[in-house]
Amino acid sequence: MSYYKESGKINLIYTLLISLVGFAIVGGSAYGYAVLSHINPFIYLNLILTLVYIAIVALAVIMTVDVGNIRNTKVAVFTGLVYGIAGVYAVWVSYISYVLEESFVYAGNNLGRCIELLSYQSFSIGRFGSGGLEFTGTTLYIMWGIEAALITIGPAIAMFYFNKDRPVFCEKCNKWARGEYKLRKKSTTKLSKESLEDLISRSTLTPLMEMENAAESVGDYYEFTFNSCDKCASTFYVKIEAVTNRRNDKGKNEEERKLMLPFFGIDSHVIPQEIKDKTVNTMAID
Repeated sequence: MSYYKESGKINLIYTLLISLVGFAIVGGSAYGYAVLSHINPFIYLNLILTLVYIAIVALAVIMTVDVGNIRNTKVAVFTGLVYGIAGVYAVWVSYISYVLEESFVYAGNNLGRCIELLSYQSFSIGRFGSGGLEFTGTTLYIMWGIEAALITIGPAIAMFYFNKDRPVFCEKCNKWARGEYKLRKKSTTKLSKESLEDLISRSTLTPLMEMENAAESVGDYYEFTFNSCDKCASTFYVKIEAVTNRRNDKGKNEEERKLMLPFFGIDSHVIPQEIKDKTVNTMAID
């Protein structure tokens, strides 16, 4: 059996073009974040604002990786780091421009000096200076340093985990394999990774597909994720996870997942026609 492995390629032109859009989104949201964090006196809301800003930057990274056809985890994480650094820079340029009423060009060219000037001022919660606990000098640098670190590494970390759940990439059609179908099956016996690999190596899914469908949301089951290019449908990839759903004392579902087999390629003739049709034409789950 052959596991899916990203090619490591990127579309440089698409990546550069979509990055212009991504950085524009980061710049616009940075100004809004800078203004709101300055006028807001509540520390908890400032924390939420920071997390929202990081999420926006991360979404811009995901858009860049998606449109730029970046099938290289290291490059994707590095892209997140670049966006994070740009996000910090954009926030400070925006903040200095707003508070000191200077142009963006001046703020960008004199960033260090302007931050030093701000550190001499007395700020309360966040960056707003009216009442509350007072912060100045070294304490401000520590707070700003923590904020900068979160914004810098946040998108990169998000990209690392997001990339694990990305669909396969069809090199033949030069596009992401958007076709996806999930199927849940019960098993009377625990299936090990070795036993699953043994079945797959014999180019058969029949014993697995003959298992009882798991209709209930609570219980133990195996989830099969079928992934295929919705344009050519020439190659199918399957991922198998062991899933346990339990209801806690509060009546809410708690789900635990264990990856049994990552995406592996399998001949299309082994895939039942019904699953082929649903994988290529729908985004469904049974």
